[in-house]
Amino acid sequence: LINVDDVWNLGFNGSGVTVCVVDSGVNASHPDLAGKVVAQKCFCTISNYGSGGCCPNNAAQDSSASDDNGHGTHVAGIVAANGNIKGVAKASSIATVKVCNSSGSCDPADVANGISWCRTSTNASIISISLGSGKHDDHSECDSEAQGQEINVAFKQGMFVAAASGNDGYI
Repeated sequence: LINVDDVWNLGFNGSGVTVCVVDSGVNASHPDLAGKVVAQKCFCTISNYGSGGCCPNNAAQDSSASDDNGHGTHVAGIVAANGNIKGVAKASSIATVKVCNSSGSCDPADVANGISWCRTSTNASIISISLGSGKHDDHSECDSEAQGQEINVAFKQGMFVAAASGNDGYI
């Protein structure tokens, strides 16, 4: 639909580019993402179990960003899949930071920490943030001063930051 093969034929396929996906983590063993995940971290304080955090080790931080929701893996696939499914930047690498629990809930402080990690602990030049669902009148899930500050710093450092907004037709 987007004729990405025309872009690939011009030599633009994401080679040498790392994209940091701030989401629910990534299933690094997915066959279409084999060998793509080069760095991972988890900042996830919203537990599904009433105590601890929602990182794979049931704490608020972990060195694993294993996806227990599927959304982060989906986003990473759109970017970098290179198996049966091809992403738009099929030769790129993925750094991933899990900031959302298995239900898709994310704490704004975790998102800010994830953005900071992307810009300070990876060689990513792009940050992808695809969070938010439905209508939230207080915008607390996707709009915080800490997140805005981290995005501004990343931008000033020369990083491209792509953030989704307006899910379900809301802005």
